[in-house]
Amino acid sequence: MTVGCIVPGQRILIVGREKDLQRGLIRFLSHAGFHILTAPDGQHAAFNLALHRADLVILRLWPCDLESCETLEQIRRFSSVPVIGLVDPRDTEAAVAGLNGGADQVMAEPPNFQELQARIRALLRRSPPHRG
Repeated sequence: MTVGCIVPGQRILIVGREKDLQRGLIRFLSHAGFHILTAPDGQHAAFNLALHRADLVILRLWPCDLESCETLEQIRRFSSVPVIGLVDPRDTEAAVAGLNGGADQVMAEPPNFQELQARIRALLRRSPPHRG
């Protein structure tokens, strides 16, 4: 496999209630060859992870509230799937909380899609497939 190559059908779970962001991520990542799953919250994210075995999660971590922190905690309770947290670019606390809470990387929202794709590829290169 070529370094940085996307394996067809790799699954990315997008978690969050921000519809405009979700639509942009779905469009870009689908075009890049990923299969996209979505969940509005932690409960649905846990269900999707258990049922569909996503290879990576993109989680909106702002506003830095109890729900987003609990969602990350729920994911980490049963999965080592790579997580990229999206944070307000002015909220350093959210970035630190996300990393301390189990996110593998954080990025400012809205993300630069080319940078996001590069980060996804880097994380997927270093992690085993999460399908069982």
